[in-house]
Amino acid sequence: MDVRVLITSDKVDADSVAELTRRLGRSFALAKPDDDPEGNTIVGLAEHQHVSVSLRARELYVATAWWTADLGYRLLNRQEDIHRCVSRLAYIIQDFEPGFYNWSNTYALAEATYRRPDVTAAIINSEELANFLLARYDFEQACCIRYETHPRLAELIEPTEPERLILAYGRPSTSRNCFELLCEGLRQWQSRNPSKNSAYEIIFAGEDFETELISSLINARNVGKVSLEEYAALLNRAAIGISLMVSPHPSYPPLEMATAGCVTVTNSYESKDLSKRADNIISVDALTPHCLADSIDIGLSRVVYGEKKELRVIRPLGSIVDQADFGGIARWLLGPGDEEANGQTDLARHRLSRLFG
Repeated sequence: MDVRVLITSDKVDADSVAELTRRLGRSFALAKPDDDPEGNTIVGLAEHQHVSVSLRARELYVATAWWTADLGYRLLNRQEDIHRCVSRLAYIIQDFEPGFYNWSNTYALAEATYRRPDVTAAIINSEELANFLLARYDFEQACCIRYETHPRLAELIEPTEPERLILAYGRPSTSRNCFELLCEGLRQWQSRNPSKNSAYEIIFAGEDFETELISSLINARNVGKVSLEEYAALLNRAAIGISLMVSPHPSYPPLEMATAGCVTVTNSYESKDLSKRADNIISVDALTPHCLADSIDIGLSRVVYGEKKELRVIRPLGSIVDQADFGGIARWLLGPGDEEANGQTDLARHRLSRLFG
């Protein structure tokens, strides 16, 4: 089975090609959109936007974001026109992406990608997001990837005595992470008892940004995007973790903070309530700076200094659909075909399962 990777929004770079080669265990050659060589290829669509894309009969598609799903459905339509065949698409849904935009053209385009149930296998990231999406949309096939702590992070996290340190997930470039609200909540909390609360070190992690964005806070600094080893060291030291996200997806940082034994402050969203996942998570319903400051006070009252933190196992959450069965997804994607194609079905299913797994 040949694999073709269509790069839609960035230029093809050597580091990404090397990573792709490592992950899929196969080498790739560069090709133009209208080429059709044998073997595995990478196509830079961003650099050849006005060149038609060649299509093979029975070609299957995997989408990783709404704009790649939009392209995938258009390719399916053209494939049916040209080859008179019906193929299917596996859609890896990482969040409710229409919510990234105002009600707009982009919102409408992103939301429309959830409305092709007959040709879509929805692979949904997390139980919370699966429950949110499947209460609103139908898919012919749907499954979820349940949350698991990153294996390397799980190795690095260890029971440690908490320091007077607050670890905050700070990404000002991403609106749903509520950076300004986070900073104002911390400022209000500090102002309630300046001498005591200013003794806590506040470390922001997640993204590089200008220091002036946290100039209203005392004893605060930003370490930007850190390695897993640096992140684990911060988790081990922190007494409190704060990570906000206005989205039905749980987000990984609050669950990772809770795993490390930090009292963790986050927010709810519709049916999302991460306090169901672990007892040391505080889920704020009315997300205002004042309520955030209240939750920090509540969280600090639960911290025990001088003793090692208790590591937590994140509880699984019930979901409408089962954990992903990649073999089952592969069988559904292949679907019915002609005798020659069916003769290769078992091998193709095995290869598709390995590609997803």
